[in-house]
Parts: sequence; structure tokens; C-alpha cells
Amino acid sequence: MTAAALPAEGVTLAAEEILARTGGTITPMADGVGDDYIALLLNEIWESADTIPVEQTCFALGDCAFLTFPGELYTEIGLRIKAASPFAHTYIVDLADGYIGYIPTRQAIAEGGYAEDTRHVDAEAEEIIFKRSLALLRSIHANPTPLE
Repeated sequence: MTAAALPAEGVTLAAEEILARTGGTITPMADGVGDDYIALLLNEIWESADTIPVEQTCFALGDCAFLTFPGELYTEIGLRIKAASPFAHTYIVDLADGYIGYIPTRQAIAEGGYAEDTRHVDAEAEEIIFKRSLALLRSIHANPTPLE
């Protein structure tokens, strides 16, 4: 089942059919994840809370910023944040302040794959993370706190 191949309601229907057929039992596979796992995961995403709490920390030393993220951002997301950062040098520290899993790009979700099929966020996450990370970077840049 490739989510990109079906409209949202088609994905929901396909996931419901698979879950009805398997009873929610996951069949082990040697080479990845099967449709039963993907259907269960999508069902969990749809039934979970609308938001996932995320704590980020940002600090700067001169024109160098360090921004934490509690998960594994796809490289494209990190590069996009760095390119838009007001700092000359921005370093993203993944796997800090918790763990919310893989954060694939919208394009990667459409293409499918292991990380895309084991994620805990929907396709909106990329844009939300970009905007909030950039807001934090801009806030620190505009209001530097001198070291005492």
C-alpha cells in the first residue's frame, strides 16, 4: 500500500480493510514492513492526539547557532532550516530533548519507504517544524543574551 497512490479517503479505506483482514496482527517480514504494519501505523497516527509535544532548545555563540530537535530530521529539512537561519552557521542537534521518531519530507512520504512507513507524524510535520525552528532561531538572533 503506497499512501501516495491513493487519495486520503482511499488510504483510510485501504488501511481499514487490511486491519479487518489481519485483525491488527503484524506478520514479520525479512525485507521491510508489510501493508499490515503500514495500516496499523496509519491507524495509530489518525487516532492519536492532533499534536505531539516537542521541546527544542536554541543557543548561540556569536554568529553560530545550535538548535536541538527530538527526532531524526531528513537532511532536506535540516538544510532548509540552515539556509533560512539568520545565523552564518547553524547546527542542528538531532536526537536531543526526547525522541519522536523519523521526520520525513512531504515528498519522501509520497514516495514511501521504511522511515516513511514507520513515522509517527503526518505530512504537515515538515512545514510546522521548519516554521517553528526558524521562529526560535530568529528570536535568539534578535535578542542575544550576553554571557556573564
